Amino acid sequence: HGVKRRITQLVVATLLLAACADARLAGSIVEGTLPTTGITVSVVDEGGQTVDAHLTLMDGSNHDSTDGLIQLTLDGPVAGVLTAQGMLDHPVIIDHNRDGEVTMLSRVGADGAVRRSLHFAGDTMLARRYLDGAEDAQALAESVAEGIDDLFAAADHSTLNLESVVGSLPEELTSPGKRWAIQSIPEIVTMLDRLGVDLVTLGNNHIGDFDDVGVTTTQGHLEAAGMPWVGAAIEERDAIRPVEYAVEGLDLLTASFLLPGGDSNNDHLPLSGDDYLIGQDERLDWQYEFRQADLRGPTSDLTGAVRAGDAWVWFEENASDTERDGLLWEQAEAVFPELQDFGARRAHGGAALYAEEHVTAALDGSEADLAIVQLHGGFQYQMAPSRSVVEAARHAVDSGADLVVAHHPHVLGGFEYYNGGMIIWSLGNFVFDQELFVTYRSGFARLVYEDDQLLDASIIPVYLLDYRPMPAAGSAALET
Repeated sequence: HGVKRRITQLVVATLLLAACADARLAGSIVEGTLPTTGITVSVVDEGGQTVDAHLTLMDGSNHDSTDGLIQLTLDGPVAGVLTAQGMLDHPVIIDHNRDGEVTMLSRVGADGAVRRSLHFAGDTMLARRYLDGAEDAQALAESVAEGIDDLFAAADHSTLNLESVVGSLPEELTSPGKRWAIQSIPEIVTMLDRLGVDLVTLGNNHIGDFDDVGVTTTQGHLEAAGMPWVGAAIEERDAIRPVEYAVEGLDLLTASFLLPGGDSNNDHLPLSGDDYLIGQDERLDWQYEFRQADLRGPTSDLTGAVRAGDAWVWFEENASDTERDGLLWEQAEAVFPELQDFGARRAHGGAALYAEEHVTAALDGSEADLAIVQLHGGFQYQMAPSRSVVEAARHAVDSGADLVVAHHPHVLGGFEYYNGGMIIWSLGNFVFDQELFVTYRSGFARLVYEDDQLLDASIIPVYLLDYRPMPAAGSAALET
């Protein structure tokens, strides 16, 4: 596409680790006592000419430039949004150590082409540890967003992966055999609204945590809040269908797919002749139980006392990717409801599962100016993409996707420009309660397109403090 790429970070500073007096000063995570420092921020356009800009910091203070210069007195790093007439809004993180120059991009290019800014964030939920001690769910949703909301909302279109069912379903409705089920409180829609989210992807391995009722409940809450989604449904044809919409006059298409469909989990289930390990982990005891089965299929039958692995092998022997698979799956699940399947198939709902033909069908015939495919897959906590993700992402680009955005590992990956399309290998956690240090460092992607041509790509560094996303600076930013 003749793309001019700038994989950049915004102005960065020293990581701050003590909370500010004002929670809105999310950029001011302090490390020890810092001297009050006067700095000058220079705001210029792409040609190096000064811009009359307005800076709104996240503490609510406002600062105007004089001859393109903004004078600030800082006790530590701050974050905010630069605005100027005829320019794209620009999120910034400003350092206390040195003066900085920020280049703002014009809304319209030199040849008259219109530019649009797009933000993409990773795995998001509002459950589990977020609820510890929380008495006011609405206030909780507001507080989780307030450290990053202005920055993430400073785009023409913002998207994240909603890694959760949304609702108030009782625990007994959890999908059997699911070891980690996530259900966000309905007030998460308040958090999404405050973050300026325009679309959520549901093509992930947690949308089916409460089976079909979880899918429909989630979509009901999103629909009531006017929040569009893509990537999950009760029927497969609906789950794999992309959404098309306009952003500042540019027609976009987004499709969302899940790579790990659950079959690999079933592949490791013990067979009748395997060692007897019941009692090692009560959550897994079901795998070693013998249950009475009377399973009838077109290729083979399975009767008598069997284990879950036997039932799975029987299903695979008889399945043929037809409507009949739903009847076979119902037989197997009647004996072992713990068998895993995260996708919308086999007579139940769930995520849109990745398949080359699904991606091709989503992209073929579309007249969208910009086609985006979001992929959920790979190995958790691994920054390098797995082979399956690499193959899927590159196939999507080869099939016509302009941008592929991947998530699931819960850590940041890198960018790759491949065959005229951009691939973001993994977006980390955005709002998530994992307690691994590697998952605290994160960021969201900012891409600017001039019509359908990629002009600029960057990561806005984020650090999860008490599981809340905050602008990161210095060592925290450099580690993202």
